[in-house]
Amino acid sequence: MPTTAIQVPVVAARNIQVEASDIQAIVLRPRPKPYRGEYVILRIGDAGQGREMLRRILPHVAPADEWWVPSLPGWLGIAITFEGLKALGVPQASLDSFPIEFRQGMAARAAILHDLGANAPGNWEHPFGTPDVHVALALYAKNDETLQKVLELARKAHHDLVDISVVYRMRFGELPEGRNPFGFKDGLHNPHVEGSGSVAQAGGEASIKAGEFILGYPDENGETALAPVPQELRHNGTFVALRKFHTDVAAFRRYLRAQASSPEEEELMAAKMVGRWRSGAPLVLAPDRDEPQLGTDPSRNDAFSYIPPCRGSTIPISQRQTRNCRLSPSPSRSQHHPTRSGR
Repeated sequence: MPTTAIQVPVVAARNIQVEASDIQAIVLRPRPKPYRGEYVILRIGDAGQGREMLRRILPHVAPADEWWVPSLPGWLGIAITFEGLKALGVPQASLDSFPIEFRQGMAARAAILHDLGANAPGNWEHPFGTPDVHVALALYAKNDETLQKVLELARKAHHDLVDISVVYRMRFGELPEGRNPFGFKDGLHNPHVEGSGSVAQAGGEASIKAGEFILGYPDENGETALAPVPQELRHNGTFVALRKFHTDVAAFRRYLRAQASSPEEEELMAAKMVGRWRSGAPLVLAPDRDEPQLGTDPSRNDAFSYIPPCRGSTIPISQRQTRNCRLSPSPSRSQHHPTRSGR
């Protein structure tokens, strides 16, 4: 889904400073900590009402340069699907200029994405995989009280527009101690985007060119995206995948118990599957036992690379994939990068 952007003058390609005031916080900034949140999906039944809803809600979308400031009751991000752009009345020539992956959507590409069997689109929770997902809102706040304030801002943007309907809502929030459902420390790392205004972690991996994440800037190959058209439709925007996964914690625990001979071996096996101990300590820096103090030290818990490749001995193949084959700085990089927001 491309994120919408309030249009401002285009920065020359030679200027690596991105226009943070025109880019959504959800693109460049990590999740707040602690956080409470809710996803809201809207369907647009009338193009005029859809455009009016956007006009009302855009002033409340958090920009990356003012993210999580005290003046904001919370943080709101917005994304529009291909079907949503059609519902808004975007001209056909512009629709045709989007990448085929975005135009087709995930359900149509299930075989490519290996969404098969129990994971096939026919088993997805409604309305995912249907043409009724038009606009997705991601709302974050520090607590339930402030979250309600942000939800009310979103509701006022469409409450009197009869052809704008809420088709899905899901509440979420940070688990105790910032862990994910499997019990591992979460939210430890995202790539640093060059020119984004945030400070790169000392000793961390090299900054990534802004064009890897934001349309309108050079990427790692020195190329700048020329689609979609016109330029106003892409400048300072990006693409985001919204997927809902079933986290089968019980199956994970059963597997560990069945394969290990002791609780200690269970923990080691879990760490080798994920690439980190549950504390957040990276396996490559603590290969034999957990070191909780390492996991809580932001200056050390990400200070490693994948060179030389360890063939799964200390860095599992799955970890290389989830970290997108992170490497030490090299003169040539051609693989595009994802970043993660939301939970």
